[in-house]
Amino acid sequence: MKESKTLVKKYYFYEKYHQKFLNKLVHILCIPMLVWTTTVFLSYIPTYIVNLYGFNLNLTAAGLVTFLYVSYYLYLDFRLGIISLFLFYLNLVTASKFI
Repeated sequence: MKESKTLVKKYYFYEKYHQKFLNKLVHILCIPMLVWTTTVFLSYIPTYIVNLYGFNLNLTAAGLVTFLYVSYYLYLDFRLGIISLFLFYLNLVTASKFI
């Protein structure tokens, strides 16, 4: 239950500073666009091929940052982490189409 308490504390902190409707609307619309745009830019950083158990994996800065964000959300709350895994993966796949 530690995970849920951490998430609840962070939500109350967020809610305290984001009470105006326009502020919430800007966050809902602009934060996903900023995350996607940042992922596109990070995709331009050179690719490193890592051989892991016979499989070649392309490791980019965008993939590393995505992994860190998903890990953070998994730490906060497992269900939120699973949802963020799918959303960030979709974000990574669509952003990588621009390189």
